[in-house]
Amino acid sequence: MSGLIGAMNTALSGIEAFEAGINTVSENLTNAATPGYAVETVNLSTAVANANQPGTGVETPQIARAADGFVAGVLRTANSAGAAATVMSTSLSNISNALQDDGDVQSAMNQFFTDVAALAADPYVASPGTLQANGSVVDNNAGQLTAGNDTVTSTPAAGAAVVPANYYGQTLQITFTSSSAYNVETTANPPTVVASGSLSGGNGTIAVAYPAGAASGNYWQLPISGTPAAGDTLTLQPGGPSSGSNATRMAAIWTSPGTSSQGTLQTAAVGLNTSLGANAQEAATLATSSASQVTAATTSLQTISGVSPDQQAVLLANYQQSYQAAAQVIAAANTMFNSLLSAVQ
Repeated sequence: MSGLIGAMNTALSGIEAFEAGINTVSENLTNAATPGYAVETVNLSTAVANANQPGTGVETPQIARAADGFVAGVLRTANSAGAAATVMSTSLSNISNALQDDGDVQSAMNQFFTDVAALAADPYVASPGTLQANGSVVDNNAGQLTAGNDTVTSTPAAGAAVVPANYYGQTLQITFTSSSAYNVETTANPPTVVASGSLSGGNGTIAVAYPAGAASGNYWQLPISGTPAAGDTLTLQPGGPSSGSNATRMAAIWTSPGTSSQGTLQTAAVGLNTSLGANAQEAATLATSSASQVTAATTSLQTISGVSPDQQAVLLANYQQSYQAAAQVIAAANTMFNSLLSAVQ
């Protein structure tokens, strides 16, 4: 369309385009500090005119956001890798710390095998009779004497004959001096009386204190009962059948060679902890590297799609001037149109 009407329409299309530009500048400046915001731009194109005719202004403006698919993909990949590495590093570090010497699991395992070793080492086997020179026990008791089930306790039974810890692990002999009174003696010649007690209602208790170590403060306790005669004996020997030797062997598994492909079970646990620590460190390094990649990708993406206040100021000035110029075109066309109307009246 030519003439004044065409000029006004062309100027109006420009005003619409410049208004859109001013709006995008406003939007960009408002979101300049918004994380992840991509700058908006106005894409303008010439409106198609008929051949050999003046142009008809600009097409309806299209708003686009500046973005780089490759850089955005790098950022997403780096973020994902960094998050995965951080989770892995934290998890492996927690497991590794638990398996260290001062960690929950390792300490519990060490304490378990230490306690088993202490409680199972040299427990006593009670046999009625007297120890012979060849190590056998001969029962020539005149009365009847029975040993009950042994236990470990922190507090001996009332009236128990308590053997001091320095005699723990030695062969001991209980010798009755009457039908109820007895002495706990060593088997040396002459014997040493280390404790004494008596039966009450046909029942009594022997308690041997554990030496210093994991079981320190506890007692190996054995109930005895029966109707003994003066001179009857009961021998307490360390080791032997039903002595807890299986528990002793179980305690030895922790440090015995050949219990794992790495040698001892303890070595295997330490090796596992070392491996976990190395993997945790590797994951921590990967997390740090990924964080650097995230920073670099974020910077690159911000350079491409971020808001530059200086650039927006220049665009705003251009849009403002263009808007004023288009408005001036419309004002001039309006003046000429009114002059034409006046001339033909």
